Amino acid sequence: MAIEIAAIEAKSACADFKEMKEKILTMRELIRVGKNVLIKQYFATRINLLKEPDRILFRNKPLKILLLLSHMRSGSSLLTHILNSNSEIIGYGETHLEYSSELDLKKLMLKVYFHGQEFTTIQDVEKLKMSEKYVLDKVLHNNKFLTADFLASDKIVTIFLLREPKRSLKSILELKPQWSESQVLNYYVERNRRSPRKYSSWAHY
Repeated sequence: MAIEIAAIEAKSACADFKEMKEKILTMRELIRVGKNVLIKQYFATRINLLKEPDRILFRNKPLKILLLLSHMRSGSSLLTHILNSNSEIIGYGETHLEYSSELDLKKLMLKVYFHGQEFTTIQDVEKLKMSEKYVLDKVLHNNKFLTADFLASDKIVTIFLLREPKRSLKSILELKPQWSESQVLNYYVERNRRSPRKYSSWAHY
């Protein structure tokens, strides 16, 4: 009888522990979600309260937009990583945004500042300062700039990265095995053909 009672008590204790653990996990998830909502609202307020597309609240100087324009398998991921190692630059790679006007720069800022950073420790509070000088986006596909003069804006700095065709095409074929050789060639040619004509120099290797 004593053994049965002990077994029942142990089972009850295990059930209580499991219930408590689930409550703690639920509470942690609620705190995490609430934290993310507050952080997103904070960034949205600072970014959107001012109408100028390159200015945010509590900053004397405007932000510059740094666009890395390239094609797939060009080495753009490595270059992005190198650029992001600079404390004056914030970005995380390809955002897949479409730009129709300078006002869309606000969308880039919000996406990079909120989705491109993690807030898990007390030291991450420093990220709320938004002290960087450049916000980075990487563009590897056509039809992302819906107006022809978008890149002429003085708010935008561009880097062009071009890898020589032979290695590029081979690498793209490995990345996209479902593509035919003609599809890969067409992508490479069209991507480079549609690059802004007013820029004559490309970074290449």
